[in-house]
Amino acid sequence: CDKGEEKWKSGTHTACHEGRSRIAFVQWKRTSPDMRIVQKVCEIMKCHGWEYAIEKELKRFAVCLSPQLVVEVLKAQPDACLAFRFFIWAGQQRGFCYDSVTNACMMHILCHLRKFEEIWAVVDNIRRGGCDFRVEVFNVLIKVQAHLGMVEDLIKVFDKMKNLSFIPTVSSYNTALDALVKANKLVLAQKILMKMICEGCSPDKVTFDIVIHGHSKSGEQVNF
Repeated sequence: CDKGEEKWKSGTHTACHEGRSRIAFVQWKRTSPDMRIVQKVCEIMKCHGWEYAIEKELKRFAVCLSPQLVVEVLKAQPDACLAFRFFIWAGQQRGFCYDSVTNACMMHILCHLRKFEEIWAVVDNIRRGGCDFRVEVFNVLIKVQAHLGMVEDLIKVFDKMKNLSFIPTVSSYNTALDALVKANKLVLAQKILMKMICEGCSPDKVTFDIVIHGHSKSGEQVNF
């Protein structure tokens, strides 16, 4: 882990809560995880780090695994590397399947660690495993990249989404446009807007407000 780990440590709770609030599903409310188990799992990881022995220790909790419990562990774990290892371990346990909220939390972890190649590898594994993975998770990725100032990488996200047969929403494009305009990357913003239109996604009022505001600040003429 590198500098991204420090950002993760300071933003763990905010990041996961944001993903949870933006992707709130009814099934999430059905059961609440046993916080004693969450605490015990975190204590084991804190004492042992991550090695073969820890997997044997955690094995007794595998039957208790749920998406809710995994997210609570991720939120409570200050070490981003351990959080990521736990996430991968959970996905390997029989009967467990990620949902959109756990995936959103995963995106935050990897983005703050700036491990973008790992993101796509994990995304592919989740899809091939038949687990729930929705376009909203990509919106979280776009938003976090924008927050980290990685605006030029936003276009790559749209290309990856297309390769993985996901269709960006108006919200996806608007999030990217807003980040690019705020960073004064108007040429890239124009490319995203043209991409949006060419892909058959109709701009809404928010889209036009973002673009017009950006160009008015720069004094340039708006071309749609």
